[in-house]
Amino acid sequence: MLIYGYLNIGALEDGRSYYQKFKSLRLAYYDGWDGEYWIDVTDKGWQDHILDLAKKIKACGAIGLYLDNTDIYYMCQQGFMEEKTHMLRKAPSAQAVYNALSSMILKIHALGLIVMPNGGDTFLRKFMMARPNVIATINQEGVFFERLNKKNKSSDTKYYKDWCKWAQNRISGKVIS
Repeated sequence: MLIYGYLNIGALEDGRSYYQKFKSLRLAYYDGWDGEYWIDVTDKGWQDHILDLAKKIKACGAIGLYLDNTDIYYMCQQGFMEEKTHMLRKAPSAQAVYNALSSMILKIHALGLIVMPNGGDTFLRKFMMARPNVIATINQEGVFFERLNKKNKSSDTKYYKDWCKWAQNRISGKVIS
């Protein structure tokens, strides 16, 4: 049996036991996900927390981690565009977020865990070019459907399919630009 763990690396959910400890790091509401907030991943305490959780998950026998919300990089790069956006604090620079995510992923990888980011194509394109042998697999939600069986626009589906193909070729060693 293979065990994979889950870590929400770029957002904080109010149902987590550590919510109160990191509540002050919330950047903005995560539109469509009640009780979830984009978080400031540049905070050292958050980074240490994520690494501690990764170690605990590995100690339980996991061989890899599904890392959710690496698209926090995109949000800081392009701006928070959700309908209900109400910034709770000033967002860090996209470069600082890139550096923080990269550092956490490299430390998780150094633990011997398979790193499996969900989404985050903007971050991952840059990261995978700089660190070609770290990401072994990706997940991309919403290729064909948004939420609740609402079909994506064909242009969105094409974009996600192209991204998945790019990542597949990069991971398999058939590097394309």
